[in-house]
Amino acid sequence: MTGERRLHRLSTIKQRERIAQLSCEGKTVAEIARELRMRVQSVSSVTRALRKEWVKATRKNVETLIAEQLAKLDHVEQEAWQAWHRSREDAVTTKAGVKGAQKTAERTVRRSAGNPVYLSRILDCIQRRCRLLGLNAPTRSDFRVLVDQLSDEEVLARAQRAGLTSPHWGKTLFLEQSEEPPSEPA
Repeated sequence: MTGERRLHRLSTIKQRERIAQLSCEGKTVAEIARELRMRVQSVSSVTRALRKEWVKATRKNVETLIAEQLAKLDHVEQEAWQAWHRSREDAVTTKAGVKGAQKTAERTVRRSAGNPVYLSRILDCIQRRCRLLGLNAPTRSDFRVLVDQLSDEEVLARAQRAGLTSPHWGKTLFLEQSEEPPSEPA
């Protein structure tokens, strides 16, 4: 790469950094273009490219963080399983004593059902993993909050998009209980 090209590339990198900084400060594309004496289209394309890079980097960071958390959960769960199995082992105690002139030894074996605290910890790991991976279905209250925040038309539109409606659902959704729903077409 020639010295002139390297200088131009360095200038372009500095410009991108400055556009990123101004964009993060909340400046509009027009304001950035005016301040840097650039064309609005050029600034717009750079900000669009920057946003794509940021989204890609954020996704990668989130994926990395999720993977790290999953590995930690795996480790905690493995330790809990080992502790559970140890807690189920028989407890053997030996008492040595003297009875008269004779030495005695009494061996006691206590059966153990295991410590349920470890099972609780295992279940907690499983629940956290499911939450982290988004495997939990929304609870009824979560759905209620969502529905309460939407208009009737938006609820109906979302239900239709999800395939959860019949042709007459929109008509029957708000009928009084005493009214009869329309009959299905033959």
